[in-house]
Amino acid sequence: MALRRLAALFLFASLASPSVAEDATAPFRWEGLARRNPGIVIFRSRWNPGVLELRDDLVRWTDRVNPGKNLVLPVRRLTGHALVCRGGAAAPCTEWRVATKTETYVFRELPPAGGASLRRAFDALRGAYADVPSAEER
Repeated sequence: MALRRLAALFLFASLASPSVAEDATAPFRWEGLARRNPGIVIFRSRWNPGVLELRDDLVRWTDRVNPGKNLVLPVRRLTGHALVCRGGAAAPCTEWRVATKTETYVFRELPPAGGASLRRAFDALRGAYADVPSAEER
């Protein structure tokens, strides 16, 4: 009976191993962020509130108001990302910039709250995808 249990455990462990190896990075989700509208903005807000997610090797932006402004970026298309912190070492971080070859997307916290969510997003992308160049600008 003990041998049968041991064989069953071995079978389950061997079945579970490939799925663990193939598993993508854990999903991350940040609410209370805003994405900057590109170009010149006169009759609308410069910043659109929404939700930022990092999952399934994708950076996803879901606009709270206009689904036409949603964004899905494969991580392999990213050429870099930077956390912008104005001032000295203890200064709060104000922007997180994610860049591709053709565009740069800028995110902020709404309301500005010291950059904790931005820091978590920056650290999550840097930790999960070390091959994407990252920088902290002060």
